[in-house]
This record gives sequence, structure tokens and C-alpha cells, in this order.
Amino acid sequence: MSVLQTLRREGVLGINCRNIEYTLRCNRRRFYPRVDDKLATKRLCQAANIPIPQLLAAADHHFELRQLPSRSE
Repeated sequence: MSVLQTLRREGVLGINCRNIEYTLRCNRRRFYPRVDDKLATKRLCQAANIPIPQLLAAADHHFELRQLPSRSE
């Protein structure tokens, strides 16, 4: 069984599936910026007292990815 098949079986969504199944279907277009931005969604959940996982690190640009381990320590 491939890694992709295992992830799907375990319920892990790829970004395209998430967008099609949840973001696009469940939200009016004017709300897309809220639901398509993970940090904005996290802030909305915090404000509504919805439990969320701890943020370890964030990158705004692809070139910042190498710096993430040092940001999360």
C-alpha cells in the first residue's frame, strides 16, 4: 500500500481535496480569505474558544522553510 493510500485511509486530506470538499462547498465566496488562511482561521477559532493545536512555527514564503526548526525551539 502506498503512503498516499495509507494517509487517505487514515483520514488525512490533501490540500486540493480540502479545498474542494470543505472550503469551496461550505463557505460563501466572501469568506474564502478567512477559511483559506490557516493563521486567520486559527485566530477565529481562538476568539470563539474552539480548541486548536499549538502553533509551532509559521512561514510566509517558501524560502523561509529552512528556518522553521530554529523558530520552533
